[in-house]
Amino acid sequence: MTKPIRVLLVSDQPVYRAGLAALLADVPTLELIDAVVPRSAAELIHARRSDLVLWHAPALRGGAGEGGITAVVRRWAIPPSRVIVCGEDGQPAALREVWRAGVAGWLSQASTPADLVVAFRATAGGASLWTAEQLARIRQAEDDERKWQALTEREREVLQLVAAGWRNKEIACRLGIQPKTVEYHVNHVLGKLAVHSRVEAAVWAEKASLDIEMDEPGEIPRFPDDKTSDLW
Repeated sequence: MTKPIRVLLVSDQPVYRAGLAALLADVPTLELIDAVVPRSAAELIHARRSDLVLWHAPALRGGAGEGGITAVVRRWAIPPSRVIVCGEDGQPAALREVWRAGVAGWLSQASTPADLVVAFRATAGGASLWTAEQLARIRQAEDDERKWQALTEREREVLQLVAAGWRNKEIACRLGIQPKTVEYHVNHVLGKLAVHSRVEAAVWAEKASLDIEMDEPGEIPRFPDDKTSDLW
């Protein structure tokens, strides 16, 4: 008889823990050893000798900070390849950080019990759960991050204002520089982002897979005596 896969379910949400525990209780190839909150997981992972951890993390963010997945898995002292994250369809930047942490994969929280059973068996056998679509989104996030890092601090400021619809003279007033200098920075931004217009740069800033907080640009200064064509 095949030995059941011992799974520890980790979630902050009591309803999710109870519901999934009930759904998986009758699966003969699985043994759900417990359903706990994250802070209780470290002790049980080793005391109960779990084979896998299913971490329901609907609001998970990546990174190596105290609450990031890398730090949490390190505290659990479990090989990341034995951890499966289950949550909402992640933003590419969050997917990238989870992938970098080395976990087995990211499953949608809409996954059925049958989907989870397949995932548990695959992970127990050493397989990766990352899909081609997820990996493509991760590569896009890495490309966006490289482009963002290539921008100087001033170029980032200019890009954020361009994305907010500010014109050159308005940006110059905000930053205390000359409009020609703004034009210089805009041209550099377009080149580094590999786009051809301010509109394309604004679209890139809106859609870029970046886990950063953009500053609010504030109120646009008005120049009633200036011609619109002179402000771009």
